[in-house]
Parts: sequence; structure tokens; C-alpha cells
Amino acid sequence: MGTAPECTGFSHCNAHFKDGPALRAITLSRFALHLLDSISVQEFKRDYSLLYEAGMAANSTIKADLEYTSHHWNDRSYDLWEEAYASGQFFNTMAFREALTLGAQLARKLDDAEAAELYELQLSEINKFLHNFWDAKDGWIKSSIKHERGVEWKIKHLDASVLIAVMFSNSTDENYPYSICIPSIVLYLITSL
Repeated sequence: MGTAPECTGFSHCNAHFKDGPALRAITLSRFALHLLDSISVQEFKRDYSLLYEAGMAANSTIKADLEYTSHHWNDRSYDLWEEAYASGQFFNTMAFREALTLGAQLARKLDDAEAAELYELQLSEINKFLHNFWDAKDGWIKSSIKHERGVEWKIKHLDASVLIAVMFSNSTDENYPYSICIPSIVLYLITSL
């Protein structure tokens, strides 16, 4: 993986961020789904194709971000604080989960079944992967797993990013283990930090 162009000339620049496309996809997918509550699919396709356009060429913003997320969610990356480089970042993984959840809903509404199936397939893998963050021995959700480099003082991987991830992902599925519908997870995260 190369250095991002904006990092050229800097002695320390963490260019391995993977959450940006997912975060943008979350915001724009929520907006697109809201639009689709008040306009027809045909109107959306006509007036908002820059947001999402079905097909293999990812020429629209949301589609490109979802395609990137679905193909790169399991790449190594830095955490949101730019401190820890690891094989898994809880915040990033929750962002990927939320982006692909919303993306699959949007793709289905816009008759892009093939994309929806891909996003749902990757979503299934992400849901399995998220269980790796639970540390049964210590009793908390780790902020990162398989730490490779970065700050070394985060040996317990206990970080406020976990709480931010749970609140930001806004999961309303009560059957999901990190749902904000379960007050105990929020209380636990607050008291553990």
C-alpha cells in the first residue's frame, strides 16, 4: 500500500484510513433513503443519479463508497485517532457495518439487487468479525485487535472510540449485540472507560 499524495513530504502521516468512504456512505445513504420517502424511485433515478446509480460502474458517490467499503472493510487501518494501526478497528468496523446495512436497503429500493446481495454478504462477514472485539477475560469491547504499530500505551485497547462507534452506528436492531437499544451496553461502556 503506497503513501497517499497528501502525505508526501511529511515525516509522519497515517494514510491507511478506511473509514472515510463508509462514513460518507452512511450520511448520504440516510439522506437518499429520506428522499425516497417523499419521491418515487423514478424521480430519484432521474434527479439524484449522482448520489446512487445502479450498475457495475461505480460512477456515483454512494455506490463508489459502498463498493470500496464492501471490498476493503477487512484491510488493516488506523483508528479514528490516528494512533493505532491494526487488523481490526472497532469504530471502523461498526462504520462499515452501518454503511453496508444502509447501502443494501438503498440498493434494494433502487432495484440494484446484485449490489444489495454483495453488501449483505459482506455484512454477514462483518457481523461475524465483530465478535472478535469482545474480550471475555477482561469483560469489555476492545477498540482494536491484532495491533501492529502506533502508540504502545493502549495495551488494554480500551478507548472512548468504542462508545462513539456504538452511538454513531445507531443500530436499532435489538438482536444486535452492540445495539443502542440495549441501555446496558451504553452504561457498560461509560463505566468501563
